[in-house]
Amino acid sequence: PPEGGVKKSKRTKIIVISSACFVVVAVVAAILIVNFLSAQKAKEIRETYIDNLNKAVSYMIDGGSDAESLCILTGKVWKNTIFETDNAETDKYTKTADGSFYSSFNDAVSYLYKDASTIVTIQSIKTNQILAEDIMDQLKDPTEEFEECYDAMKELYDAFEKLTGLAIEPKGTLQ
Repeated sequence: PPEGGVKKSKRTKIIVISSACFVVVAVVAAILIVNFLSAQKAKEIRETYIDNLNKAVSYMIDGGSDAESLCILTGKVWKNTIFETDNAETDKYTKTADGSFYSSFNDAVSYLYKDASTIVTIQSIKTNQILAEDIMDQLKDPTEEFEECYDAMKELYDAFEKLTGLAIEPKGTLQ
């Protein structure tokens, strides 16, 4: 073969080998980039889930604390009206203007729930209920890693809903 054909053949081989190497490097780089981005996305999803778990707990603790305080106060008003017990904290709800006790604890509890500070507390509880519910919706369908956490969080949320429901709308007996 003519000498120009050998040079052309070598040049073609070099171009083909260089192109193949470039394609292999590009494919490996693309795989590495995709894997890195996938790992970053998985890390972000995990961190967001953990952050949402913490937010849900915070909302439930805040709302639950307010609810517990209101339930305790409601119980005191109820009991102090029934047993006609003087108490600086509850007298404004349990006694009439002339200082006598209301004949019905329902009247006393009604005054408690019409009080401005009770209304503010109830609004705070309702706000925490809404925030906790929104976060619980975001926590649905957890990854396998967080299934047990979600189950525990769901139990906590159910208890939170019962407690806050009792605080907002007390029903039943004093017990």
